[in-house]
Amino acid sequence: MYLRADSMAGDMWNLLGMVLTYIAWDVARLFKRPSWHEWLGMVIRLALLWALLPLALLPAIVSLLLCGNYLGLLSHALPVGRGTTDPVLRQLRTTWDLYPGSFVASLVTGGLNAHATHHVYPTLPRGAQPMGTRILRDEAGMEHRCVDTLSGLWTLFRLRRFCTAEVATIGSISAGRLPSGLLLLHDIRNIETDFGAELPREQVMRGHGGPDIDRRVDDRRRGQVTISFPDRRRGGRRGASAAVLV
Repeated sequence: MYLRADSMAGDMWNLLGMVLTYIAWDVARLFKRPSWHEWLGMVIRLALLWALLPLALLPAIVSLLLCGNYLGLLSHALPVGRGTTDPVLRQLRTTWDLYPGSFVASLVTGGLNAHATHHVYPTLPRGAQPMGTRILRDEAGMEHRCVDTLSGLWTLFRLRRFCTAEVATIGSISAGRLPSGLLLLHDIRNIETDFGAELPREQVMRGHGGPDIDRRVDDRRRGQVTISFPDRRRGGRRGASAAVLV
């Protein structure tokens, strides 16, 4: 789920193919493992698509690809090609938060803008993601990679087919202040950060970085973290806090 085309139009075309592939898989599953709730879900989906015809279907598809899938996948651009055994660091080194404190960005993308926070705290509701982001900023330091400027967003888009050999801020990447430079990704699937394998890439600036350094401030999130947030429902199941396992 990475952006691999040379243009935005190419990325959108690939994403459209991905969405159609998902639908084809869903249809095939209806016949391979038929169940009433699978069929009910497909009927509801088709009814919604029929209700959008003929004028609203195209805008809905464009919105899905651009605001949903596209920005969701853009947050996986510029991964760090450096191995780590820490599952939290692995998520942070392959994901960015894009305007995680912005209500508008969260509304438009359905919460996909706080993608790194979502990967570390997958059970957090969208309204609590800003709090999860603040925890990551405090505990992970530089490992929490975040974009909150238009210039940073443009840099992420422009260099979406590259990776870095070290953890760096978007400002450092944009200014070219990387001792190890950028590496061009021919195929993102060749990254094997879990095992620290040699990465088949073409070097386009300077050499690889030094030994792996894990810069997490502490290990509080290795176990269970309780994130408190106001309960917005009377008698709601969420209560006053949400426990998150990572």
